[in-house]
Amino acid sequence: MKTFKKTLSLFLCVCILASAAVVASFSASANAGDALHRPKVTDIVPADAATNTFYFYMPQAWRNEINDTYDGTSLDSCSAGIYWWEGSYHCKEEANMGGTGQDWPGYVIPDTDPADPNIFVVKVPTDVVTLVFNNAVDGGSDSTGPNYTKAIQTGDVGTEYYSPGEDGYGFYPEGTETFNNMIYVCNPKAIDVNPFSGKETYKGVWFYYYGNGEYGINKERVEGEVYKNGEFPPYGFQVDETAEVEVGQVADIFCNDNTATATVADPSIAEIIKDEKTGKFSVKGLKAGTTTISFTITKDGESETLECKVTVKAKPAAVTKKTNKMKVTVASVKKLTTKANKKVKGKKVTKKAVTFKKAIKVTNNKGGKVSYSVVKKGSNTKQLSVNKKGYVTVKKGTKKGTYKIKVKVTAKATSKYKSASKTVTVKVKVK
Repeated sequence: MKTFKKTLSLFLCVCILASAAVVASFSASANAGDALHRPKVTDIVPADAATNTFYFYMPQAWRNEINDTYDGTSLDSCSAGIYWWEGSYHCKEEANMGGTGQDWPGYVIPDTDPADPNIFVVKVPTDVVTLVFNNAVDGGSDSTGPNYTKAIQTGDVGTEYYSPGEDGYGFYPEGTETFNNMIYVCNPKAIDVNPFSGKETYKGVWFYYYGNGEYGINKERVEGEVYKNGEFPPYGFQVDETAEVEVGQVADIFCNDNTATATVADPSIAEIIKDEKTGKFSVKGLKAGTTTISFTITKDGESETLECKVTVKAKPAAVTKKTNKMKVTVASVKKLTTKANKKVKGKKVTKKAVTFKKAIKVTNNKGGKVSYSVVKKGSNTKQLSVNKKGYVTVKKGTKKGTYKIKVKVTAKATSKYKSASKTVTVKVKVK
């Protein structure tokens, strides 16, 4: 009996292994051409998980009879796929846990925008920083297989934001804050064919999604700059149209594409400089004259050239400024007087503050505007102040006595004269 039990156990193991092999073979075959056998991303990522919402415009060229099997009715039911290899609920993890049995091409995106069946909507965990969109077709590794070239995908797609100038097309010179609720659109001209596998890989850019199948490069919808149906906007290549610089000086030139190359029409007039670390351009004036700088970018096999007109000015001759020999005097301040030039009794100051009718006098000033500032007050001169026009005021309630205050008088420099300053002591006597 013991021998029989052991033999029976071995037989059962062999049967189970054979059955598993058949199932695995069927699963791999089904996954190679039938989206029905792939897990939906909505079944894998919990509804309460922290996610970002992304839209993806799947090009019409990605549709074929292999991925037109989500509900088996029409091309409107065609599936898109999504794959990520790091972050929560990544595809490799699900494969290792017995999900699909193979991790590529990942999960099916079942939801589409009602406005356009080519726009797929997917919620992705916030800790996923890179993913790949595909057409849910596993072409396998055999280049002679019937589905091999029908598998199409994007390159690696970042899911966070663009740093300034990072998008590669000049659409977002200031960058973006997030890709949440934005749409990824493939550039129909940016198709790479892998030289080893022969499969097509598309490049694209994130755009702001306005709903109703419409998108663009502006955060808010701008009439005339709205796109749909997979349209890809013209490149946002921009440069300064004009620039000025002095001989021997350097000036920045705006160019929002750091992949651009630049040439100077007349290199004897100006020199173009590019900072290889930042990609920024500047121009140095060599001699007086006018020339042009041509900036050229090449994107996806197409070139575009924009010109900047540069004017180089001769360096102005140095100007020697003269000395401003201004004089500053204090007039009629030894006694506090009224408009009628009478002495003021101390009791008048007790009723209200009194301001001199004559300001600190400045003569022979050939400089600019004059300003007044207090340099130093004596221990008993809190009762005095000077305004910006040079008028001295005695504070209300000042008792009889003599008070002093030092005032600095400054004349601004001009194109011909240097700045000049004089310090005077104002003496006020209250009787």
